[in-house]
Amino acid sequence: AALVALGVGLDRMTAGRGTASAPAPVAVHTAPAAGPTTAQRLAAEDVFGQAEVFLTGYRADATRGTLDRTSPAEAKKLLAATRLLLDSPAAADPRLRLLLEDLELTLAQISQDGGNPSGARTITHDLDQRGTLSELRSSIKPGPAAAVSQGAI
Repeated sequence: AALVALGVGLDRMTAGRGTASAPAPVAVHTAPAAGPTTAQRLAAEDVFGQAEVFLTGYRADATRGTLDRTSPAEAKKLLAATRLLLDSPAAADPRLRLLLEDLELTLAQISQDGGNPSGARTITHDLDQRGTLSELRSSIKPGPAAAVSQGAI
């Protein structure tokens, strides 16, 4: 029994010397690259589709000089949705973020000065110069919903 106690004592005294024990492995969880989920992309496409329809109608009304009194109110609704998307992980995609920021600027202008004919001319000029409508159209992916809404099955 004395020899066993001596062996255990010697083992404990020499365990800390000479050999460095490796630290226990630690599992590290890395988050996937931040980016929009499918649901967020679909939400962005939905807002882009609504904005494209709205801005096309607004530009046509501004060209004819028949601005709809509801345009600033509609712009405010779309502006709220756009700002929500800007605050979501969907804005992590640089292309989506740029388009959302451009759309936010345009909708803010319409909500503030969109009913004024001179403001409408400036807004439509900026829309054409920045290519906002073509960017919106290119960001909307055609799919089954688009085919049904266009009358194709």
